[in-house]
Amino acid sequence: MSRVLVTGAAGFLGHHVVRRLNEQGVRPRVLELPGSDPAALVHLDVDRCPGDLGDPQAVHAACAGVDTVVHLAFKVSMAGGAEVEKELRRVNVDGTRRLLDAAVATGVGRVVVSGSALAVGVNREPVALDETADWSVHAFAVPYALNRRAVEQEALARSTDTFAVVSVCPSFTLGPDDPVGAPANALIRALVGGKLRLAPRVGFGVLDVRDFADGVLAAAQRGRPGTRYLLSGHDVTTDQFLEGAAAAAGVPVPRFRPPRALLQAAARAAGWLSRVRGKPAPIDPGVLQLVGRYAWYDTARARDELGWRPRPLAQTLDDTVRWVRSQPRSSRKPRLPLVGWWARTAPRPEIRPAPSVRFDRSTARAIAAVDRSREFAAGLEHFPSPLPGFDDAVLLPGGHAMVVTGADGRIWIVDTTTHDARPLVDPPLAVYGIHGAPGDPGHVYFCASRSYGTSSGDGTVGVYRLALHDRSVELVVADVPVTDLRDERPVVYADDDPLAPELPPGGTGPRRPLAVCDNLAISADGARLYFSEPFDYTDATVDDALDEAVALAPNGRLWRHELHTGVTRLVAEGFHFVNGVLCDPHPDDDRERSVLVTQTSLFRLTRFHLRGPQAGTAEVVLDGITGMPDGIDRDAAGRVWVALFTGRGRVLTWIHAHAWVKPLVMRLPARLLLAAPRRTGVLVLTPDGGTPLWSATYRGPLLTSVPSAVPAADGVYLANLSLGGPPGPGGVVRLRWPAGLSCPRDHEEHR
Repeated sequence: MSRVLVTGAAGFLGHHVVRRLNEQGVRPRVLELPGSDPAALVHLDVDRCPGDLGDPQAVHAACAGVDTVVHLAFKVSMAGGAEVEKELRRVNVDGTRRLLDAAVATGVGRVVVSGSALAVGVNREPVALDETADWSVHAFAVPYALNRRAVEQEALARSTDTFAVVSVCPSFTLGPDDPVGAPANALIRALVGGKLRLAPRVGFGVLDVRDFADGVLAAAQRGRPGTRYLLSGHDVTTDQFLEGAAAAAGVPVPRFRPPRALLQAAARAAGWLSRVRGKPAPIDPGVLQLVGRYAWYDTARARDELGWRPRPLAQTLDDTVRWVRSQPRSSRKPRLPLVGWWARTAPRPEIRPAPSVRFDRSTARAIAAVDRSREFAAGLEHFPSPLPGFDDAVLLPGGHAMVVTGADGRIWIVDTTTHDARPLVDPPLAVYGIHGAPGDPGHVYFCASRSYGTSSGDGTVGVYRLALHDRSVELVVADVPVTDLRDERPVVYADDDPLAPELPPGGTGPRRPLAVCDNLAISADGARLYFSEPFDYTDATVDDALDEAVALAPNGRLWRHELHTGVTRLVAEGFHFVNGVLCDPHPDDDRERSVLVTQTSLFRLTRFHLRGPQAGTAEVVLDGITGMPDGIDRDAAGRVWVALFTGRGRVLTWIHAHAWVKPLVMRLPARLLLAAPRRTGVLVLTPDGGTPLWSATYRGPLLTSVPSAVPAADGVYLANLSLGGPPGPGGVVRLRWPAGLSCPRDHEEHR
C-alpha cells in the first residue's frame, strides 16, 4: 500500500488518516474540493489533485496510478426534508458510485469505504450490536442512516477477487487536532466552556479519531473483501460520558436530561421555523429515536481480523479536553445541531425565567373533589349569531342585554332574550376586559390594546369609557408613571404609602404609555378604576405571551386611576402576569380595603391589601389552580367565578418544576404550543376566594378557551376565545345554573 488516494482528506477523519499515512512514510494523493479550506492540509505531506466526486474526469484522473482508495468524502447531515435527501444522494450515493467506477476502470486493487455505525442499527436494550444485526429489528430509519447504509451495501456488492471493497463503520468520533470542528468536539467545547446545560439520555459508542485512522489502514491492508468492520472504542451512557469528560475538564456535570417528548417538540418547532424560512429542517425528528436507546457496538471482528485495539476512553477525553483548551476561542465555532435556531428564537430580554416552582397539590385535590365536568357539558347552551369569539362581557341594567368585547376588535351588544347580536362600536384597537360603571348606567369602561403581533395602529393603549346612548368613546387613561421593579421583587403599595408612584393629570414627572391594558374592575362607588398590565413592553407577540406564561417573569403590574381627581397610581408590581381584577366587597367601609387578581401564568389567585392591618402586602389566596385563571367575577351571592382559559397539564407542571428546561420551551413557536388539544373551564369559589365550591373542565366543539365567566339570572355567560388555534363556533354560549349552586335573581345590578 504505497500509492493511496484519500477522499475527504480535509475533514476530521481524513486529516487523521492522512497523518497516519505520513507517519508510515506514505505520501497520499488527495482529491481536493475546489474552494475548500487549505488549512486542514497545510501541515500534511500530500499530492493535491483538484476536483470533486461530481466530476467523472477529475475522479478518473485522481484514481489513475494508485493501488488503494480510502473513501472518506461523505456528506454528514441529521437534517430532514426532500432537499437534504436529494443532496445526500448526489454526494454520497452518486459520488461513491462514480468513484468506484473510476477505481475499476483504472485498475485500483482495494477500496476502503467509510460507513456509519448508525447504518448497522440501534438497540432498544443495552446490548451491543455486531455487523450481522437484523436491520428489520434494529433499523435507525432516518435519511442519513438509510443513505449511508445504501452506499455501503452497493459498494460491498461490487467487491470481487480482483477488486476488494471493505467498509469501516465508526461510532461517535472525537479527539484532538480537529481542523473543522466536528460535532463531538463541539460538545466537549461546550462542556468545557460551561455552556452545555442539557443532554438527552442515550447509549452510544465513542471512538478516538486516531483509533479510527488505525482501523482504516488495518482494513486497507488486511480486511476481507466484501466485509464490514465496526469501529467503536467504548460503549457508554450519556451520564458516563459526561461524567468522564467533566472529570477531565474539572467542570460540573450537566444533569438535565430532557424527555423525548420535549426534544421532539423542539425538533418539530425548528422544522416549522425552517419551512417558514424556506430552509431544510436542522434535524430530522426521527433522529430522536436514539433517546432512550443504545447505539452500542461489538467490535470483535475488527479486533480479531484486523488486530485493532482502541485506547482507553480516559486518554481520549484527556487529550481532547487539553486540545480544546489550547485553541483560541475565536478560531473554532461549535457546529452543534440547532445552534443557529437556538440563537434566532431566543425570547426577548425582558422575559427571564424564574426559579423552579412546585404547585400546592392540596388545591388540585380540593378542586377535583367538587368537579362537575359532566354536568357542565350537559348544561351548555349555544345560541348561534354573527358574534365572533369574545373576551369579556358586562350585563346592562335589567339583564336584558350585555355588551361584549369581540375577537374581531369590535364591541358588540347582545340581546339576552333573543340572543341576537350586532356591532355597537369599532374602537381603533383590540378590546379586552369590560366593566359596568356603578351608579352610571349609561356608560361602560373597557381595556384596549394592540393585538398580539401588531406594533402599530391609530389608537392608544389604555382604558376607555363608552357612552351607550350615542356610542361615543372617550380615552380615560393612557399614561402611567415610570417605575422601577426594585430588582424584580414584588411590592404592594398601601393607600397611605407616600412612596407609591403617582401621575397626576397634567403632571410633569416621568411617564410612559401603557404597553398592555388587559383587565379592569371598578370600585363599588364608581370612583376608582383598577386595571392590569401583565408586562410593560410593546410589540408583544403570541410567542411573547406564552414565553411570559412559561418563564413566570415578574413583569406584571396593577394600576389604579381616580376618576374624580385624574390621578393614576401604582398598586403593585413585580408579580407574574397580573390579569383578572376584582374589588373585594367591604360594605362596612367607605371604600375597598383589598382587590383580588389572577396571576395567570402562576396558576394563582392573589389578594393585594390596600388598607387595614395587612396594608401593603400580598396574600396568596389559592395556589396551584388546575387551569390558567383569567377573568374573575362575582355572582349576586358573592361567590367568585374564575375562568380557566386552559388547563395546567402535566407537561407545564413539570416544566415549572424544572426551570432549566424553560430556555428550550420558550423557543418553541406559539403555533406549535397552541396546536395541542387543551381543556378549558370554570372554577367557583367561596366569597373570600379561598375554597373551591364547584369546578368543571371541558374539551369540545362549543368552547375553545374561556377568558371570562359572567353570572346572570338566566345562567352564566361564557366568553369564548381562540388564541392561535381554530376559531370557536361563534355566537353565545351559556351555562345553565348548576344544580349545586343557588340561582341569584338580582344580577342586573352586578358589575
